[in-house]
Amino acid sequence: MVTQELIDNISRRFRQGQTKEEIKQSLVDEGWEDIDVDEAIRHIQKAALAQIPFVAKYMEFMANLDKRTAELPPQMVLAVCGVSAIFVLIVAVILYNIIDPFNTRAGFRDTQREQALTQLQEGIQSYFADNQKYPAKIGELAPKYVVSVPKDPKSQGDYAYTPLDSQLNYELCITFETQSAQCVSSTTSSAIPTVLPSSVMEELNGDVASTVTGEVFFDGNGNGKKDAGEGAFIDAPVTVTDAAKKVICDVKTDRTGTYFCNLPKDGVYQVTLASPVGYRLTSKNPQTIRFPDLNDPSKNTASVMFGVAPSDSTVEQPGR
Repeated sequence: MVTQELIDNISRRFRQGQTKEEIKQSLVDEGWEDIDVDEAIRHIQKAALAQIPFVAKYMEFMANLDKRTAELPPQMVLAVCGVSAIFVLIVAVILYNIIDPFNTRAGFRDTQREQALTQLQEGIQSYFADNQKYPAKIGELAPKYVVSVPKDPKSQGDYAYTPLDSQLNYELCITFETQSAQCVSSTTSSAIPTVLPSSVMEELNGDVASTVTGEVFFDGNGNGKKDAGEGAFIDAPVTVTDAAKKVICDVKTDRTGTYFCNLPKDGVYQVTLASPVGYRLTSKNPQTIRFPDLNDPSKNTASVMFGVAPSDSTVEQPGR
C-alpha cells in the first residue's frame, strides 16, 4: 500500500542523490513491497511534473480532450492517444535533462566535489612542503602537485581559493548542491574522514594498553611550537620503539599531519621522527614517553609533536 510515509521516504532519498534503483532496493530490503515502491515513485514523478506550469497546462488540456473524444470513433481515439504519448515522452526527457527534478545528477556532482576537496587539500599541502608557503592561485598546483586542477562539475569554474597571512594560510571553499557549503584551511580539516594507515587499523582490532598520537608541522618561526598559520607535514615517517629497541609502530603522517600508534602494554617508549630530506627538526628528537604517567597514572594517551624547518634555516634545535 502506498502511504505518505513511503512517498516522503523516497522523496528524501532522491534529494540525497540516490538513484531510483538504489532507492527501490533499499526499501525492498526494509520490507516494503516492490509494487508499492514503483507506484510511489510514479506518484512522485507525476506530482513533480505537474508543478511545472507548461506540463500542468498540458495535463489540463488532455483532461478536456478526453471529454471531447468520448464520442469519437475508436480509431481516432487511438491515433490521438499515440500522438499524445510520444509528445509526453519527448517533454519528459527534455525536462529531466534540464531541471533534474529529483537531484539525481546533483548528488553525483557532489560526490565529485568531495573527491576534488580531498585532491586539492593534498596538493596544497604538498606545495607548502616544497615552498614553505601556500600557492597564490589554485592553478599553481598543476601539473606538479595535481595533474590538472579539478573544476566544479556544473559551472566548470575554479573552486573558491584564497591565500591568507602572506600565504602562510589559506581558505578553500566548495559549494555543494545537496549539502551545506564547506570551507577548509591549514588549521582545519574537512568533514571527509581521514583514513588511518593499515598498520594502525590492524592494531585497533586487538587489545591495547595506551596510545601515542601527535602531529608533524612546518615550524615557520623555529620556536618548536605550532603557531597559527603553521600547516601540516604529510607523509612524515614516525617510529615508536620500546625499551628493548623493538619497533612497535612505523607509520607516516596523514593529510592533516597526524600520526597514531597503539601500544601493547605499559612501559617506556621512544618516539622518533626521521628528518625529511631538505628539512631539520626544531623539536627534541627522539622524545620519551612512559605509561603509566608518573604525574597522572590514569592517563592512557600521550601526545608528541614535532616541528620541521628548511635545512638551510639557522634556527637552533631544542635539546641539542
